[in-house]
Amino acid sequence: MKADFWLQRWRENQIGFHESATHPLLARHWPVLHSPTPQRAFVPLCGKSLDMVWLSQRGLDVIGCELSPIAVKDFFAAAGIEASRSQVGTLPAVEGGGYQLFEGDFFALTRAEVDPFDAVYDRAALIALPPDMRQRYAHHLTHLTKAGTRMLLIGVEYPEHAVNPPPFAVTGAEIVSLYADHWRIETLEKAAADVKGTQGEETAYLLTRTADHARR
Repeated sequence: MKADFWLQRWRENQIGFHESATHPLLARHWPVLHSPTPQRAFVPLCGKSLDMVWLSQRGLDVIGCELSPIAVKDFFAAAGIEASRSQVGTLPAVEGGGYQLFEGDFFALTRAEVDPFDAVYDRAALIALPPDMRQRYAHHLTHLTKAGTRMLLIGVEYPEHAVNPPPFAVTGAEIVSLYADHWRIETLEKAAADVKGTQGEETAYLLTRTADHARR
């Protein structure tokens, strides 16, 4: 999936992947990301997701990264937040109301720009990427994190060839292959899901970042 593919989808408002309500698996499992101390949660490939509002309303400062300027603008407009724009490292950042959304290529982010954050929420990033990009994505996301970071990851599966992706089906075995060297992986819940008119399944995983020298 080239960047132009997603930019065109936003320009043409072909954003069926955008959900009009908080994802139910987030609503049920968000406490795994929460602690009594102030926290920053990172949402990669965030679009204008309402899930960011859910996290913010529960006391987390939200950091996002989104390729499309349209999505970033729409998010703040819908929230009624007057945001400011600045350059942070290699990417523009739009900030306001407890949100900081980086505008541009996820792979251009460095730890200096987003560190520290304590939690990651991935509902639509990993499953938006074709197989040849998922290893690079998982590696870069891991590089941005530290020991103890917790990630709520929602994967999707469906019968082979039943859906024209995205979203891409990502099996539990692949998630283990991508993350097990640096994260402890727990399955929280499996739930039936409609995937473009096809019966599929969504799975919520809790991943906890281990020390760099640890292997699971």
